Amino acid sequence: MKRLVWIPALALLIGCAGLRSQDVIEPDVQLVNIVLKDATLFEQELQVDLRIFNPNDFDLPIGGLTFDLHVNGDRMARGNSADGVKVPRLGDAVLQVTTRTSSIAMVRQLMNPPKSGLYEYEISGDVVISGFARKRVPFEHKGEMPSLTRVPGAPTP
Repeated sequence: MKRLVWIPALALLIGCAGLRSQDVIEPDVQLVNIVLKDATLFEQELQVDLRIFNPNDFDLPIGGLTFDLHVNGDRMARGNSADGVKVPRLGDAVLQVTTRTSSIAMVRQLMNPPKSGLYEYEISGDVVISGFARKRVPFEHKGEMPSLTRVPGAPTP
């Protein structure tokens, strides 16, 4: 009878050991949107939408992430989220993260708008893969986003 109890326990341990050794290809995390949610004299609350692309041939159960967002070489925001999302194999999902930035960082960006109308950004951090084999996987992405000072519908200079 005791052997019957050990057989399922041993099978579970072997399965989990296989999951631990499974290589996870770094997910691609891209900035989708930034929305100003609230503002005070000293800081602004931002909703940062991040699209997580899963290049792996298996679902990624994301248990959270941490990130630094740099715009035109200056750090704009640092954020983290304990919210989870399941990213399907070879698919993507959007994770909304609430973060804060200082008024100084925001004014610095608004006072030096790029001539091209596009801000260069870099986002980097770690995605936390949840489950029994908890693992932190780093990511980094560079891209461009439209000018924060442009008014929708206004002619482009």
